[in-house]
Amino acid sequence: MSETEKASVDPPSPGELDDWLGRARRALETGQLHRARQLAQRALAGAQACLHRPSEARALACLAYCDALTSRWRRVHPSSQRAAHLFQLLGDALGEADALITFSGAASCLGRHEEAVEAALLAVRLVEALPSGQPAVLACNALAQAYAWSRSFEAADEAFDRAEQLAVRCDPPEPVLQILLQRAYAQALRLVGERFFKGALPERSGFEALLARCVREAHVSGAEGIQPGLLVTHRALMATLCGLAACWRGESSVVQRELAEARRWTGESSGGTWLQALEWWVECEWAWDQSRLGQAVQCAALMVDAAMGAEHEQLACLGQLLLAQLHECQGDERGALEVLRLLRRREELIRAESLQSRSRVVKWRLELREHEQTLQQLEASSEQLERLSLEDALTGISNRRHFELRLGERLRSRVLAGRPLSIALIDVNDFKQVNDQHSHRVGDQVLCAIARILCNHVRENDLPARLAGDEFVVAFWDSDEAVARQVCERIEAAVAHHDWSRIASGLRVSISVGVSQARAGDTIAQLVHRADEAMYGAKAARRQR
Repeated sequence: MSETEKASVDPPSPGELDDWLGRARRALETGQLHRARQLAQRALAGAQACLHRPSEARALACLAYCDALTSRWRRVHPSSQRAAHLFQLLGDALGEADALITFSGAASCLGRHEEAVEAALLAVRLVEALPSGQPAVLACNALAQAYAWSRSFEAADEAFDRAEQLAVRCDPPEPVLQILLQRAYAQALRLVGERFFKGALPERSGFEALLARCVREAHVSGAEGIQPGLLVTHRALMATLCGLAACWRGESSVVQRELAEARRWTGESSGGTWLQALEWWVECEWAWDQSRLGQAVQCAALMVDAAMGAEHEQLACLGQLLLAQLHECQGDERGALEVLRLLRRREELIRAESLQSRSRVVKWRLELREHEQTLQQLEASSEQLERLSLEDALTGISNRRHFELRLGERLRSRVLAGRPLSIALIDVNDFKQVNDQHSHRVGDQVLCAIARILCNHVRENDLPARLAGDEFVVAFWDSDEAVARQVCERIEAAVAHHDWSRIASGLRVSISVGVSQARAGDTIAQLVHRADEAMYGAKAARRQR
């Protein structure tokens, strides 16, 4: 039985899930990509078996990152998207932003520009309020890349500028090599795109200056600031970009050296297929510069094949643009038109895939809405249950629990503030006779009527409550005993003059009241006991009259 099957049979604890995911992260940092993926899959199966959503989200995000390192973009896309939705449900802004960054990169590679830009913009918004600056740097860098692949180069430049500014402001400052490399890559895409439309390469000093900064930063920071698992990829990318620059400068010896360096790093990369597409791009540009157009066409075709193998639709489209322009240079208008038709078809397929992805997003958003509605219903039910737990079921006023909770709070605050506090204990005289002579239904109506009288004669912020049976209490906040007695006299009079015959013919009801003012150091029991003694004293005095 595999580890994944074991996890599904015997669900793990949250601690075990944390351990697996921590080990997966460490495996990523040490370049053990296969081991990292195994551990993340195990954690995902375990999290789904025990319905532990936080671990499920983290496992999906880890799997997406592993797949991104091996250019499995069609696996990255749904898993990172699902991770982002789970993090959103959990209220984990940092986790959601991290998953969105991965998702944005996958969407860009698959040619789904709107998705990529939207995800990166959301990631930027999510991390704006976080104290650490590194997530904001990564989010802005992801947004810049998304804009670059969608050929919104001015917006990309602004996002790259923002990423660099944020990196410098971090404490300590974050290395900017990763940003510079991606910016140089975007500049190369821009140059090739402009060449296709203008027929010649535009001015390249900005690209050369960026590459020079990359080289200097690499000497200073080394691997620092490069995300886990990306060091080899970034070294290969730098060599490739330097090779492109050498092609455009016509320096064949430098091209050969940089290509050899790129191949060395690509050989160490787990996701080297898309890097191989970049190497064929350099080979194509080199042959083109030396007017070996037939060989350049072959290299561009191999670039397309390598990009398709790496599920990198954007590089495949770039290769087809190169092919179309090379056919034009050869005077092969028919060949150029056929390549452009293939490019058009590829773009249509990308749009179709994007629409399918949007359908999945709508489904998840509906799930999220249902989840939020369920949470709201649960919160409403919880609030209702809490209210019911503090309310007397018969009379609708507060019950003993609510009275004791509020009185305990007020006794503590009264001691601190020195404000007076009094309570009145109220008992219905001869209530057993009411039940015996008129029925328990009439007795219930009497209790409800007394509760209404209490509410009508106390201040809004005072607290009338039913303790049990025919016993009521009123807590008079910020009132001394004399004030409380005056109110209680009005309550006794209101009960005595109430038209009880409307409930039952011949019914008479009266109450006895005992009032007590809180003293320093009083407990609830002590205060209620004194009021209780005062109330029984009032009953005894009534019987003597």
